[in-house]
Amino acid sequence: MHPSDRMLWVEECDGRGDNLGSWFFNPGTPQDNFQTEKPSWVDSPAAFHGVTSTFNFADGHAEAHKWVNASTLFFAKSLDQNKAGDYVSQTANDPQNGTEDLYWVATHYPTVNNP
Repeated sequence: MHPSDRMLWVEECDGRGDNLGSWFFNPGTPQDNFQTEKPSWVDSPAAFHGVTSTFNFADGHAEAHKWVNASTLFFAKSLDQNKAGDYVSQTANDPQNGTEDLYWVATHYPTVNNP
């Protein structure tokens, strides 16, 4: 419904290698502006271009998103093969470290509740 606002492809950083599955993100729910069901990282975004990651959208455009939280950037740059379940992801998901990046991805992540 909102092709210029819904991502189809994300540049990810998986320490296990490329193409080992799809990228997953827990988007929360848009009904309460992502406040009750908080979004969280499951798989890691990348930061291969300094402090940004590239996202492609359903309308065909791509954009680089600059990560603003230090914990997101650390998570995105980590090559730890187990980072999805360790302290690195816990830190990146901690609301005390800022949630701007989580909310930006959540608002662009396509779901049945966020078409």
